[in-house]
Amino acid sequence: MKEKPVVFVCLVICVLALCVTASNVIQYYQSQPSEAYANSNYISSSEIEEMFDVRNMALTSIDLHPKSVDFGTVNSDTILTARFSIRNMGTELLCIQRLKADCTCTSVSSNKDSAFPGDSIIVTMTLNTKGKDGDNSINTTFMANTKELNHKLRIVARIRHDEQM
Repeated sequence: MKEKPVVFVCLVICVLALCVTASNVIQYYQSQPSEAYANSNYISSSEIEEMFDVRNMALTSIDLHPKSVDFGTVNSDTILTARFSIRNMGTELLCIQRLKADCTCTSVSSNKDSAFPGDSIIVTMTLNTKGKDGDNSINTTFMANTKELNHKLRIVARIRHDEQM
């Protein structure tokens, strides 16, 4: 007979525990953002690029060596390759962006997009002289997190056809 009140008390405790747990579960799911809300907070690739834009970074300083390479007089149909070193002379991480040649006859690449203080980034410019003649000056530009935002590298060549040499 004494067992019935003990069973009843245990049953009441279990029901109360179940109610508290259910209440906590409901509060948890109500606090989660809906799928529409989560999708409205999606970050686009252009927003990510802007967040990592060199204009939003701590400034450092660089040494460009060389700034220009003069190949002198060369035959047409020659491939010219120049390498430029961008040395991080400052105390912050150096990042470069938007590395672009001003002519489709020139390819440009870098071995990396960032360099720690004291380290360097190597930029390679390759100029195809096919179809070109006379004095040529081809620039490659890039942005960096430096006081001067835009920088320029240059290849210079006087291109002559074989019969002109």
